[in-house]
Amino acid sequence: MDDLVRLTGEDREMLKEASEILEGIDCDDEDTRNFCQYLAGRLAGLSGRVPDAATDTIQRPMSEIIAAEKEFFDKRWYDRSSMIATKEIGPKKYRDLGAKGRKRIEEQYGKENLGPYTDFEWGELHGKHIAMRWVLDPEAGWDDEGLGDT
Repeated sequence: MDDLVRLTGEDREMLKEASEILEGIDCDDEDTRNFCQYLAGRLAGLSGRVPDAATDTIQRPMSEIIAAEKEFFDKRWYDRSSMIATKEIGPKKYRDLGAKGRKRIEEQYGKENLGPYTDFEWGELHGKHIAMRWVLDPEAGWDDEGLGDT
């Protein structure tokens, strides 16, 4: 963490203004796309979220990372919840609550995209989920307890 940039309140205010300017630029235009990606990466680096040297490689918006983490969580939860429901483990009222959640997830992703998973596929889904959580939590380490819990 020592290689992260530390900013004053004034620096943060300038970054906020620069971010607002970036939002006003048409980044879909082929001529400005690379510049926008570079500038967005530099702003992220300067805000202290990533080491400054890594800013040239930022490619994904935070909303996409958050959506991926939610999808991996939902799919893992659905799989575990379905397993519990079929084995009729726990009180019926909790199985009924799970049924509502499973229905929502089935509608969102399509039942055909929700397993059953092979051991390899389950491991891949779990690994992707942990990676997204690690990216979203700058204080987390790979081996932190609970990082991959559903």
